[in-house]
Amino acid sequence: MMRFFSMRPSLQASGFGVRFSIPVFLIGTGLLLSSCRSALEAPLSVPTPIPVEATLEARIDSVFRDHDSTHSPGCAVGVVGKHGTTFSRGYGMANLDHRVPIEPWTIFDVASVSKQFTAAVVLLLDREGALSLDDDIRDFLPGLPDYGERVTIRHLIHHTSGLRDYLVLLTLTGVALDETFDGEDVFELVARQEALNFPPGENFLYSNTGYFLISRIVREVTGQSLREYARDHLFRPLGMERTHFQDDPNEVVRYRAIGYAPRGSNNFVERRRPLHLVGDGGLMTSVEDLAIWERTFLGELPPNGDHRRELVSFLRERMAERGRLSDQATLLYSFGLTHGVHRRLPTSGHGGSFMGYQAEVLRFPGEDTSVTVLCNLSAARPRALAREVADIILEGELGPRQEPAERRSRPVLFRGSSSEEYEPFPEELEELSGDYYSEELGVTYRLRVRYGGLRIDEPAPLASHLVPEGRDTYRLGEVVLRFLRDDSGDVKELRLDAVRALDLRFERLPDRLGDDDRD
Repeated sequence: MMRFFSMRPSLQASGFGVRFSIPVFLIGTGLLLSSCRSALEAPLSVPTPIPVEATLEARIDSVFRDHDSTHSPGCAVGVVGKHGTTFSRGYGMANLDHRVPIEPWTIFDVASVSKQFTAAVVLLLDREGALSLDDDIRDFLPGLPDYGERVTIRHLIHHTSGLRDYLVLLTLTGVALDETFDGEDVFELVARQEALNFPPGENFLYSNTGYFLISRIVREVTGQSLREYARDHLFRPLGMERTHFQDDPNEVVRYRAIGYAPRGSNNFVERRRPLHLVGDGGLMTSVEDLAIWERTFLGELPPNGDHRRELVSFLRERMAERGRLSDQATLLYSFGLTHGVHRRLPTSGHGGSFMGYQAEVLRFPGEDTSVTVLCNLSAARPRALAREVADIILEGELGPRQEPAERRSRPVLFRGSSSEEYEPFPEELEELSGDYYSEELGVTYRLRVRYGGLRIDEPAPLASHLVPEGRDTYRLGEVVLRFLRDDSGDVKELRLDAVRALDLRFERLPDRLGDDDRD
């Protein structure tokens, strides 16, 4: 494969003349920095650039043709490959108000791609002896409930803790995710959970709660925030100078792309990240800085005597270790990385999606190649885009294309469901109508009969009619509500299953006198 890098002048005006995509060069230990940045370390060597065939660049450009506009948000793409192969380019606009184009150094919120960096910090602390992966998390966070079984840091990392996902819990309380809330609010919500989704170690269920709690454990252990510790012990040593965990949503971040969501044809609305929380997300970075990170895993090691050599070697070895369940079954998840296969080639990487930002890092370890796609449009599909670019870069090394698999239905999350349409009798609906309070969520659901069906009236953000699935079983999107009765047949309790928060309990409250608001 040929070494290549972006040299094409773009036809998109920046306001001060024609915008160019700056070349990216290989320096130091194979780490990538743009030519406008000075190397922090003396380079091992600078390979002579070999121009790529125009057809290859054109093919990559064609992948992003729908995003290459001065009137819409877009994406940045970065490629790190064999023998110093480098490519980076931006398509579309980072800021529509000021007509700022996306460049290789544009900063994006990479959402759940952040998890591998949080995991790397934990590994560094484990190596230092500041903690052990098998420590009980209550040793550091005693405010969490005692579930009768140890939940360890290792469980958090590999999503085997059974802890309910805090983003799902917030949504179930009626909180919109674009509202401002801080870590204390979320920790109190997590601490109110009386049960786990499953016993620790017995299953895998993706949960943002684990990585949020890791950020608090880092502070307890080091006295530094996750942002500060990662800056001093990870990002600065690797030369990722424009990467940080953003724990202040009001902070000004230079070169940041604004997140957008589509609203009608050729119209967009801004999506602002209001969270103070980091660990499960919150990393701000660019394809340029992520190329440095990818070289950590794909490039040659620094020379003996270079202080980065031990760090790079350690992370490369440990972060590929896959998690295991209690029965020793091996997971496809390691330290913030998901392992898979694309056209017969093994892959690892992670995606992310939050508040108008979409991200995908796709690595082919056996081919020393990775593709990163970062977008600032909620409707973008970086996972598909990254694979299209990989198909171009690794052409001739991939297996045959597979026909699209049939779309599989979502797993059934509740018991006693029926595939047949169910029509409840009116008296059944009246029996279920009432107020139900959850101590775990700190919220009351007000269910009423409206227009011949059962409806959630409050919380207002969740207001909607419920779809009957069977006697005493109803669905609201991906949420399933199951009504439990006592021996006399009276409804006494509501149980709720969401995708990542199972078996939440709601106690039925006594009917209020004079409550006649039924239609």
